Amino acid sequence: MIQVIRALARQANKPHNIKLAAIAKNEGPYLAEWVFHHLQMGIDEIEIWINNCDDNSAHILKRISSADKRVKFVEASQISSVCKDSGKNFQLLAYNTIFNTTRELGIHS
Repeated sequence: MIQVIRALARQANKPHNIKLAAIAKNEGPYLAEWVFHHLQMGIDEIEIWINNCDDNSAHILKRISSADKRVKFVEASQISSVCKDSGKNFQLLAYNTIFNTTRELGIHS
């Protein structure tokens, strides 16, 4: 699938970097395997927003992101709480923010 996306991007003369956006809560036991699997499959960048975790997710992502600059994470518990208090959809806000920020930078398909 990644090869198909890259081929379509080349045909359209657009950048063909692929960024994966995700939201996670208490996924510590699975994060490292999940991140490295997707990097190995050819994903160019991963951005994960974590919220309200009471496990070691933040610690794991800090270690991974400090070793591999293709991985970024946002500790978004406060944003999640504000969304909840105001009746807004946290996931929609997170994905829209990631999408719009990435599009403004213009480096991903």
